[in-house]
Amino acid sequence: MELKEIIKRIKTKKFKNLDEKIIIEKVNKFLKKNPKIKINEVTERSSDFKRIIKYVKQEMHRSYGAFQNDVSKREKLLNLFSKEPNNEEIKNKILMTHSSTRERIEMYNKLKEDLSEFIEGKKILDLGAGLNPLEFDDNMITAIEFNQNDVDFLNEYFKIQKKKCRAELIDLTKDWSKLKEFKVDTVLAWKLFDLFDFKTTENIVKSLNAKTLIASFSTKTLGNRRMNSPRRAGFQKMLRRLGLEFTTRTYENEIFYIVKMRKSSAV
Repeated sequence: MELKEIIKRIKTKKFKNLDEKIIIEKVNKFLKKNPKIKINEVTERSSDFKRIIKYVKQEMHRSYGAFQNDVSKREKLLNLFSKEPNNEEIKNKILMTHSSTRERIEMYNKLKEDLSEFIEGKKILDLGAGLNPLEFDDNMITAIEFNQNDVDFLNEYFKIQKKKCRAELIDLTKDWSKLKEFKVDTVLAWKLFDLFDFKTTENIVKSLNAKTLIASFSTKTLGNRRMNSPRRAGFQKMLRRLGLEFTTRTYENEIFYIVKMRKSSAV
């Protein structure tokens, strides 16, 4: 079977806007773990084919699909927004197409107020941004995403709004060293680090060139059940090992870690 057939099977519904190269990376990851399986020997009716599809979709759901709701809808809304760029109702509808921003939509004003000293007038780097930058685009914000379609969407939004913001494509699972190039005041990493192992998270944190890191974690499981212990002990242990001081603020659905970084070249 050709790889393009596997890609076609995966790029349906909520994964239809994913970059093919991301899917290819996940397929190659599966093949590396299962060296006896040869892609050219796989047939559509074989169990190996089903295993590949299941593995890739699970990986995509964990790192991407769990937070997306209706990508096609947001494109239509952006088209409407381009004709009415000051229409807050349309903007809110766009925010509702992503689960994380939908959860925060009622508390963004509170978050902006509580975190104002780290956000207002600051240079911001938003990692795994999703649609979060739509709420912070009055600042100089650089949004980092790993999917080109999300990058293109954000840049089109910034263009419509005539904002001094931009989105860039970086795969944080392997290209975290690129973060050193961004000299900023504040880094946002909201609901990001639960997607990575501890080593990747540490590499990302150590690569940041900022005064402050604000990382958040959900206080609910993907099944929408409230966690008994929402604090992330492993994350806290890592911060202490790196000598980084932090405070926490807890809201209804999210806990935020405000981390004071030791060194910064932000300007």
